[in-house]
Amino acid sequence: MGDSDDEADFSKMDLGNKKGPVGRWDFETQEEYSDYMSNKEALPKAAFQYGVKMADGRRTRRIGPKDEKAELDRQLQKIQSIIQKRKQLAEDGGPVVKNPRF
Repeated sequence: MGDSDDEADFSKMDLGNKKGPVGRWDFETQEEYSDYMSNKEALPKAAFQYGVKMADGRRTRRIGPKDEKAELDRQLQKIQSIIQKRKQLAEDGGPVVKNPRF
């Protein structure tokens, strides 16, 4: 039938054992060890036990053009409100606002 992307591929997961991770001394030759290391994927056992949730929308860090645009819009809104307040105070003859030196 072939591999499906929906099913987990347990063959690439390093099951290890109770005594610790597999090391160089567990193989006869350097070639066997390098072949093992090139095929191994670092996946936690919990990902297979509970399922990988990142593709289902449980992302904790959303970084993208939408979020960057929203952040820039918030900053622009703050700047425009400060400018509007200063213009209002100048027109009303309110207190003179010192310009900060940066």
